[in-house]
Amino acid sequence: MNTNLAALISGVNINDYVMPIEVTGNWVSYRYTGSPLTASKKEGRYNEDGVNAFYLADSQETAAHEVRHNFNEKDLYRVKPGTIYVFDAYKFATDNCLNHPLTGSPEDGSYKFCQDIAYCLTMDHGLSGVRYPSRQMALKSKSGQCIVLLPQEHQLVNGELRIFQ
Repeated sequence: MNTNLAALISGVNINDYVMPIEVTGNWVSYRYTGSPLTASKKEGRYNEDGVNAFYLADSQETAAHEVRHNFNEKDLYRVKPGTIYVFDAYKFATDNCLNHPLTGSPEDGSYKFCQDIAYCLTMDHGLSGVRYPSRQMALKSKSGQCIVLLPQEHQLVNGELRIFQ
């Protein structure tokens, strides 16, 4: 864990960065066929290998661009309507001059930075969702937003999170 980042997060009012996302059927996720409710435990921008993660996107286009592995083995699922409260990583990064690490690549160390944010938020502050800009859409000069949900094992039922329609 990056101690400077932990100190920075601890030094702000987390509630200033928690925002509601109203899900109205537009948020989606590509999930493996036959197991849409099961968390991904493969390393991603905000989760290390073995950590539960559900990556969501604000549109089918954003989701399709964000899928990095085995796209042809996945189906599109819509997130149930409702409100998801998330930490706005983009606002936090902008306010604290940390913009680059949110949209960097795994090769430049950005994933470790994002994983440290997620770890600090889930373990120290009990938050389980982070909103961030889509790197893949930004590379195409488009905008797209993503959310990663990082539920703890006790928040899952038989290893599943029931958020999909």
